[in-house]
Formats: sequence, C-alpha cells, structure tokens
Amino acid sequence: MLLLLLSAAPAAQGPTGAASGREARPTVNGRVLDQALVAGQGYTVLHVWGSHYEMGYAYGYLMADWVQLAYEEISSTYAYYWPAVRSLVSEWTFLPEEIEAEFAGILDGVRAWYPETTADVLDLKAGATFGDWAYSYACRSTSVWGEWVAPPTATVSVRKLQFPLLPTTITQQWHHTLCAWQPTDGGTSWVTFSPPGSPSAPTCINEFGTIASNHDWNSSVGPHHPTALPRTIATRYALTMPLGPDPLTHLQTVFAELSGYAVATGGFLNYYVPEGGAGVIKTSKSLGFYAVRWPQPAWMNGQVISTNNSDIDGTSGIEPWVTYYSHLDPLGGVYATLTGLWDVAWQSTDLHVVAVEVRDRGEMTFWYRGRLENGTTERVAVEWDELFFAPASILGEDVAGPAATALRAYPNPAQGVGRTAVTIPVRIDGALSATLSNGDHSISLEIITAAGRSVRRLRPLPQTAIGQVTDPRVRLFAWDGRDSRGRPVPAGVYHWRLPQGARGDTPVPAGRIVWMGD
Repeated sequence: MLLLLLSAAPAAQGPTGAASGREARPTVNGRVLDQALVAGQGYTVLHVWGSHYEMGYAYGYLMADWVQLAYEEISSTYAYYWPAVRSLVSEWTFLPEEIEAEFAGILDGVRAWYPETTADVLDLKAGATFGDWAYSYACRSTSVWGEWVAPPTATVSVRKLQFPLLPTTITQQWHHTLCAWQPTDGGTSWVTFSPPGSPSAPTCINEFGTIASNHDWNSSVGPHHPTALPRTIATRYALTMPLGPDPLTHLQTVFAELSGYAVATGGFLNYYVPEGGAGVIKTSKSLGFYAVRWPQPAWMNGQVISTNNSDIDGTSGIEPWVTYYSHLDPLGGVYATLTGLWDVAWQSTDLHVVAVEVRDRGEMTFWYRGRLENGTTERVAVEWDELFFAPASILGEDVAGPAATALRAYPNPAQGVGRTAVTIPVRIDGALSATLSNGDHSISLEIITAAGRSVRRLRPLPQTAIGQVTDPRVRLFAWDGRDSRGRPVPAGVYHWRLPQGARGDTPVPAGRIVWMGD
C-alpha cells in the first residue's frame, strides 16, 4: 500500500534554478565503475570526489540521462500532485548546508547534456525525498557483532528496503545506483543506495561502517511542520555531520543534534554503528526525533539489534533472521556471516537489500541487490577501497578542449547492434582545423569504456553522406555498438575521445554514450 502525503500549501513560485554553491567551469570529478543496464533497468556504481558542488556536478554529468528520465517520469506520473509536492518540499529543512551545493551541481551536470531541461533544484529535492511524501509498510534491518561474529569481522549489518511497486511509468525505480561520495574538504565519505538523482537516500553507509536507514511507523500521524527535516535527508546528515574519532559516541552526537528539529515523517531512523554503538532513533511528526532504542541484553546478550515496522522493545528477534540467529553457536564455531544473513534476507517485496561486513574503518565489503520489473539485478559485491581510490579524472580539466568541440550525439541513450545506432557530430576547431586540408583520413575518434579501455576507432563519414550539415568544420562519426573486432559490446556507459590537437599528447574524452545493447 502506498500513501501520498500532500500538504495544503500554496503552489511554489516558479523554478528555483541552481542553488548556492555553483562554481565556474567545473571539472568532472567522477567515473562510472560498473554498470549493467537493460532498457534502463539494472544498476550503476560510480565514484565522485572534490568540493560538494564538484561531486554533485560529476554525479549529474555522468548520470544525466537517468536523472533527467527519473525527473520526467515521476513528475509526469504524479503531475496532479507535483505542484503541491514542490510547495511542501520548498519549506523543508535540508542539512548539511553543503547539500544545497550538491543539488546545484547535479542540476548543472544534467544541464550540460540537457540544456532544455525544465527541472530545477526543487524538482530534484522532491524526487530525493519521495520516501517522505510516499510511504511503505514493510522494511527490515539487523546488525550483529561481538561474540556472534568471528574475527576479522567486527560487525555484519543488513537492510531490506521493502516498497510497493510504483506505476510502471516510473522505470527508474528499477535503476539501482550505488554512489561513493568523497569530499576533499576533510569531511566524512559516504555511500548512497538509491534511484538516480540524490546525494542522500533511504539507505546510506559512511566510512566508519555505520549504516543509516529509514523505516515506517505511524508515518503520517501528527501535525505538519513546514520547516521539518525530511527523514530521507536525515540519514545522510547523520552520517556526515562532525562525529569525532570514537564511533561509540556517534549515536549520542547524532541524537543530540537531530532532537532539535521537527521531522517530516514519523517512523525510525536506524543508526547501526559497528561494534556495539548501534541504536534506533524514534521519530514522530508530533515529537520530532524523540527517543533512542538501544540493544537489549535479553536478546543475544545485547549484541544484536533489529528493526521492523513496529515499536518493538528489542528483547526478542524479528523475521526473517530470528531463526538464523537461534542456530548460532560461538562455542561450536557457528558464527553470523555476511553470507548467512544475506541468504535469508531477500523477499519479492524488497526494492533493495544492502549488506555490509565491517572489519575496520574504511575496510568493509558491500553486497547489494535491487528489484527489476521482472526479477532482480545480480548481486553487486564491492570493497570499500574499490569504491574510494586516489581521484584521477578520466575527463581532464575541460570537457571539450580547444582542438575540437563535441556536439550532442543522437540518439542517446542508443541501442541496436549492427546498424548505425548513434551518430556523433564533432566540430574541428583551433590548431586541429589545419588538418582538414589534408583530408579526413587524418582525423579519427575513439570509443572507450568508462574505465578508459579502447573499444574502437572511427573514421568520419564521407562528406557526401552528410549533406545536411552546413558547417564545413563538422564531421560525423557513426557507431554501431561493435568493438574493433566486430563483436557487440555490453550495455553500459561509453565515452568518446576527441581528435588530438594542440592541447597535448593525449586526446581527452569529450562525450558520453549510454549504450543499451540490442
């Protein structure tokens, strides 16, 4: 069952545009690490870094097709309610303050590819807080540590986000995005698990291995507070506010900070700090962030905590893990494991399942799976240090250098192996333009993977084939979705490199194709 919360507030006044924090000519500080999409469904793993605006810009730039599509789908599906949703969200409190720069960056990154977009920051915020104006009733989470796990494992936590099927017009509910956010201002790094478009999520993890997530309980009960903090934003704020070096004090710090705010939605904010620092913050539209439930000695010696959608006291277990926990026997060498908790977690109503095995700060393993329209994604398994590595942008300092200008490829996303599936126009400028007098044989364009591996080198189409192009500097390159050996490439994000020019020795990737396969 899905409930929509709509406040009787006046319509928002026009587009907000990008919020504060915009910077001139941003670099694209990010890269897609892994992607498996079929018709826009599946998963994407990416890493962004830099200032908060730069991280947002990189996210928006790399995910532009999907953020734009998500905006179009959700705003049109809920078109009748959308003005009221925007008005509701316009008054809410968004923390930390830096999140405004992240949203502004995401929007500008999308606009780099879709300058005609009608989306503004308020639309992005409305999409990001979907879980605060629409509710579900069945989530489950658990965390185990101490005597019940075997070293080097310190803690294992699992979160099941169970959400009803949304209208099928919203295809991006089936696009599961794992994004690693690495600020260079000394702040805490975090990971979001969500559909495309937000620097926060109903499920997030930080570098300490703390998993923060939302559960429903009496979600719509209580008065409306115009300046309330959305719970879907509080997860991120709780993980990245100044926390101090001792994780066992983090929950107290977070609760003390959040208790000063009204909350947009009732329920629970799980804050599962590893190795005994876990707890559940209770929220109410009447009382705000008002209480903490701690692990109870009566259940698993106080070294397990679980949450469902009831105000339980924590003195007993919950399904689906209660039977699994009852069979643990540390003296007999039977411990809780990532595999064991994962194997009993998945149910058909899960939108996603996230599991993390924490060994130390910045040393952990993630498993992630999401629901598709038919079936599920494969299990995505990744280590923390595979997500967060020394930043080295594959896009250089400028998206398009002075040697040439990449115009917009079409269609994009593209599909259809074996035919001219995507056309890439490039205008030859600057020092490279002199090569045109030598004939087009001196110009080439290279298709590469998101990791920088060469896929295929293309020559421009004959001038006789592009009579509709009036600019003599423009050349068209056509790609049919095959590599240099004629084999179909898998679905995913690909880049193309501009021709080499006076810029330097190495051509710079200047554009991107979202390839959807055949």
